[in-house]
Amino acid sequence: MNRTLIATLASLVLSIATPTSVLADGSSYLRVVVVKTADPAAYAQELEKAKAITARLGITVKTHVWRATFAGPDTGVIVVSQEYPSFIAFSEGSRKAMADPEYLQFIRNLGKIRSVISDSLYQEL
Repeated sequence: MNRTLIATLASLVLSIATPTSVLADGSSYLRVVVVKTADPAAYAQELEKAKAITARLGITVKTHVWRATFAGPDTGVIVVSQEYPSFIAFSEGSRKAMADPEYLQFIRNLGKIRSVISDSLYQEL
């Protein structure tokens, strides 16, 4: 199963399985994607394309790219954080992105220069 399909299914499952009270509480959500890449600078540059695509789609998200400096065996990995103002913004943004041909092509191309170690979603307390 490809990662795009997995991400879409995960978003759908989360939106169905999450209680309405959690969705409506106004908490921010942080998606954290940890990747390995041979060329971190090129990867960060590629992510600028994602920022342009999400802006075009009207997705409200703050994206940052980090390099693990003191992380034991994970030193050097790249961490991408995406902060969404709510779970609804995350879910709607995922739906818009997964329906956009340019975004899907971007993700396919990105897969050529990085491998995903983990992909997590956190709710602000």
